[in-house]
Amino acid sequence: MNYYRFALWLSAASIIFLSLIVFSPTEYMVLQWKNLIFSAGLLFPFLLFSWICALFALALNFIYSEKLFIEEKTPVRRGKKYLPAFLCIPAAISFFWFCYKFFAGFAGS
Repeated sequence: MNYYRFALWLSAASIIFLSLIVFSPTEYMVLQWKNLIFSAGLLFPFLLFSWICALFALALNFIYSEKLFIEEKTPVRRGKKYLPAFLCIPAAISFFWFCYKFFAGFAGS
C-alpha cells in the first residue's frame, strides 16, 4: 500500500473542496444564523469532508514517514516527506476560521 500517494491525493482533495467553497456563489453559506438559532448551511458538508480528508492525509503521511525512517531507514528528501502536510495547511486554517466564526456568533448573540 502506497501511503504517500494516498496522502497526496487526500490532501489535494481537501484543497479542491476548500476551493469549491471559496468560489461558490454568495447565496450558499457555511453557517446560517437566524433568530439566535444556528444551522449548518449548504456548504458545511464540503467543509467537513475537507477536514476529514486533511486529517486522513496527515495520518497517512505520518505512517509513511514512520515506515521509511524507523523500519527501513531510507533517506527521503524533505520536500517529498512534508508535501502532504503542507497541503493540509489550508484545511487547518479553515478549521480555526470556522471555530472563530462559530464562537464569535455565540458571543455576539
